[in-house]
Amino acid sequence: MKTVCTFLVKFASVISWALSCFDRVIFKGHLPISRPYEIENFVDYVLKMRRADFMETLAPHWSNRLVQYAKGFAEKAGRLYEYHQGAIDKDAWAKEQIATHKLREGLVGVLCVMETCATFKLGYGEGRPMLVPR
Repeated sequence: MKTVCTFLVKFASVISWALSCFDRVIFKGHLPISRPYEIENFVDYVLKMRRADFMETLAPHWSNRLVQYAKGFAEKAGRLYEYHQGAIDKDAWAKEQIATHKLREGLVGVLCVMETCATFKLGYGEGRPMLVPR
């Protein structure tokens, strides 16, 4: 961090603002969802619940909780919460928010983007439903 501070001091006359925190937060977890049988094992042996209950109740509940928290966080900070499907230039979006609202510090906004990822659905299985790629 000393190098960054030295840089800021040296070029302070030509710097209009500095971002002093992470510009993005990437959520990483240990939810094994790369193959259907791995998520079945997670649901069956870690969560110990029916697969149908997980797909119909718990997964949407977790998703909604995360969205509501993000919306509340943005509202509390007086910043924009925006949802997009598909590709968006996140850097351009952030720069637009900074310019439009003349931000100098703090939260720029919360950008919720639905990006392509592996998803699963319940399918027919021998003796019980199984998760299959959607």
